[in-house]
Amino acid sequence: MCFNPDHPFTMKNLDRFYSSVGLLLVLNLLIKPAWIFGIDLQVQNIIGTKEYGNYFAILNLSIVFSFLTDWGFTIFFNRSASALPAVYLKRAVSYCLLKILFALVYMAVVFAIAFFSGINDWFIVLMVVLIQVLISFYLFLRSMITAMQKFKTEAWLSVLDKFLMILVCGTFIYLPFVTGTITLQKFLVTQVVSLSVALIITVFILASVKISFEKINPKHLNVQLFKAAFPFALIVFLMSVHNRLDGFLLERLHPDGNYETGMYAAAYRLLDAFLMPGNMVMAILLPFVARQFEQRKVFVDFVLNVRHFLMMLTAGIITIGFVLAPWIQNLLY
Repeated sequence: MCFNPDHPFTMKNLDRFYSSVGLLLVLNLLIKPAWIFGIDLQVQNIIGTKEYGNYFAILNLSIVFSFLTDWGFTIFFNRSASALPAVYLKRAVSYCLLKILFALVYMAVVFAIAFFSGINDWFIVLMVVLIQVLISFYLFLRSMITAMQKFKTEAWLSVLDKFLMILVCGTFIYLPFVTGTITLQKFLVTQVVSLSVALIITVFILASVKISFEKINPKHLNVQLFKAAFPFALIVFLMSVHNRLDGFLLERLHPDGNYETGMYAAAYRLLDAFLMPGNMVMAILLPFVARQFEQRKVFVDFVLNVRHFLMMLTAGIITIGFVLAPWIQNLLY
């Protein structure tokens, strides 16, 4: 792929993007695998497949309907604020109010479905719902960071919550003689507390940036806004159903649903890990491209370059997983 070396897109912006992607990949490749294999996997091994399977099923239910916390609005806001930061960033307070209303609707829907599905573990339901709400707000605040093109700050924030969870849960798992053995309840509470702390830190970071936020204005929450965000909401919902609904249905339909769902979760954990590089790149690719969209020719070449990189990475991961599947399974479980 050839670039004009005098073009500002390639000389400054492109270098900044690639350096930010590099930092993002390094941080996430250090923290996320430690979380997935050093914490989450060990929690399942300690509490047992059946108990973890019950949690995994309820977690999947909360994720399937998590689009209600957002309606695709974070993706829409990220793209719009990246292209027109002077307009959309100032409206963040109005949009936060909208997300609070979305969160209340989401909580009501999930609790209603859990009740009619015969779920009795209300503590787990409450915790996973709170986790999804906190994640939604955390992603929204981080979208403001990426809209301002502060990609390196976003790279650190992308691992902050998991880093805090590793510190706390790691003491329960690897130092049980000091803090006591890990339980599902401790695991869930730790996630809620860690996300809350990460959310507060992000708020302080945004407060340090001089943005003249407008007061709540109902005019910004109009029908046109929902129409613009709806395609993003539909995409998020369909992807959640495709990726997560099977875990919940397996637990509900199989005679030994908790155990079978726990076994399914053990394999799904590897999928989560392998999807990580692509998700990390996409997290900052959208706001970057939205800001540079007018440079059409270079923009198209750039996207193709990233796509080819991700396709090669995917092919390598699939090959490794296919060849070494039995060894990986025995190593982890």
